[in-house]
Amino acid sequence: MSLTAQGNAELARLQAAADRDLARLTAGLADEQAAELSDALKRVMRLLGEK
Repeated sequence: MSLTAQGNAELARLQAAADRDLARLTAGLADEQAAELSDALKRVMRLLGEK
C-alpha cells in the first residue's frame, strides 16, 4: 500500500502539526520529567507491541 502525492503531503502536514503540539505540551518539563515521560511512552509502545 502506498500514498498518493497528495496523501503524502497531507501526512507530512499532520505529522508537523503533531510535532508542534508535542513541543508545546512538553516545553515546560524539566529534564528529569522529560526523561520520565519518555520512559513511560516507551513502556506503552512495548506493551502495545511496537518495536
